[in-house]
Amino acid sequence: MAVALPVPDVGRAPDLHTSAPPGVPSGCGKLLGMDLPSNPPVSPAVRITVLLRLASEGFQDAFGARPEWLEAPPVDLAELREVVGVERIGQLREATGLREGEGYGAGGPPGVVRLSAAAHEGVLGLLGVAALPPDVVIEQTDEGPRYHVPEDWFLTTPA
Repeated sequence: MAVALPVPDVGRAPDLHTSAPPGVPSGCGKLLGMDLPSNPPVSPAVRITVLLRLASEGFQDAFGARPEWLEAPPVDLAELREVVGVERIGQLREATGLREGEGYGAGGPPGVVRLSAAAHEGVLGLLGVAALPPDVVIEQTDEGPRYHVPEDWFLTTPA
């Protein structure tokens, strides 16, 4: 499965005058259950956006159609809303059917695709926070890199 991961548009540029990245509470050191420095190299909004994009593209690859909705955990949606604002979250809800769920997923009439634990760990590698998983293949294209990720990153349930 190939996934293009350009720098996501999260609605506004970071505030360079704060001690922590936007949306990161002071002293926050956990990301997907891993110990990380309190000033992570990647904004949580970027991580959330990449996970949503991965779920969406996984759905498109599995079912040949765009998903009608995307899901993210409530805590991550709250963090994203804090960074990008209520208006931008409203636009995302309208454009993608973004809603709260137990995890990251995408769905529609053909079925549902959810991201596995391997996907969450692998995304950290894609973002440069951890080692890139050995089963991820990078293809250089005119539009930039495309990442071919393992099928076990996706849990697909046909309707």
